[in-house]
Amino acid sequence: MAIIKWSPFKEFTDLKREMDSLFDEFFGRRTLPSRRAKPSRASGVYFPPVDVYEKTDEIVIKVGIPGVKKEDLEVTLLENTLTVKGQRSKDAEVREGDYYYLEQHYGSFSRSITFPVELDPEGMKASYKDGVLEIIIPKSKKEKPREIEVRVS
Repeated sequence: MAIIKWSPFKEFTDLKREMDSLFDEFFGRRTLPSRRAKPSRASGVYFPPVDVYEKTDEIVIKVGIPGVKKEDLEVTLLENTLTVKGQRSKDAEVREGDYYYLEQHYGSFSRSITFPVELDPEGMKASYKDGVLEIIIPKSKKEKPREIEVRVS
């Protein structure tokens, strides 16, 4: 059983995270750097950093997860919510006491993002290179507005 040091400021951190989440939901986008990527030592929860941007016909998501094996990743899209889950293991050859610095997060992680547009799960693609998971999800064809020519008589 691990002993976790209590911090009186943890409640403020949790409150800030909730306020950030409310603003994200209300405004639909996060444009400032997120502090959610940092692991909470008290809770053990880790939110990997993401970049999300929109193109004309698709949404692109890049998740920074260096050191994670491809087979330890799970990517799901349920309705308009993308969830990336995974596990990163420590090097078994290095003992805990041998580290000078131990700043990387090891263990499980999860990140969910809900999009304000309808997406096409059938066209979703993912690639993993140099520690970055890139997911491309096409927007649903139903979402595109139809243009018609207006004739004046």
